[in-house]
Amino acid sequence: MPYYMYVALQEDDKIAVLTIDPHTGTLTPQGEVSVPGGPFTLAISPDRKFLYAGCRDTPQLSSFAINPATGGLTQHGAVSLEAWPVYIATDRTGKFVLSAYYQGGHVAVHPIGEDGSVGGPPIEWLATATGAHAMQTDPTNRYAFVPHIAGNGPNAIFQFTFDEHTGRLTPNSPARVEPDALLGPRHLCFHPSLDI
Repeated sequence: MPYYMYVALQEDDKIAVLTIDPHTGTLTPQGEVSVPGGPFTLAISPDRKFLYAGCRDTPQLSSFAINPATGGLTQHGAVSLEAWPVYIATDRTGKFVLSAYYQGGHVAVHPIGEDGSVGGPPIEWLATATGAHAMQTDPTNRYAFVPHIAGNGPNAIFQFTFDEHTGRLTPNSPARVEPDALLGPRHLCFHPSLDI
């Protein structure tokens, strides 16, 4: 079974589809999918059946079904946004799209339908601060973290409890921590098997 890679081509209003050779890392173009609005940030569902795109030129989230045989994409949902997302990710269950808004100074949670489509208003649209740069849940899916980068906003990580059944966010205690680093972090990730 081939491995697929998706690359947002914002200025061309497209997402490129490539295969990756798992032994050599060789990339082979397979095609492109038209996505009006400037696709900027991408996320794949935990079951790898759906791709989500955040657009910058026309602020929106779009969802696509992934054809497992070809890696091709078929759009099947979209929702307009108040600002463009700098980062999107799904929660660990694949029921919600989480998004961070750098210039918009917000975070959001959008529901994902049973068919993998995104649509409707956000469940959460919370003000944090300018500089929100990413948003992810931890491996337990009980907490959500939002790093903010100094320059236009605070040098901090906002932290929330996350309800994986409703998509609701509640500020954790403390509501934010401020790393000693001069600038950042921009992003974060969790080790796939260790508690770090």
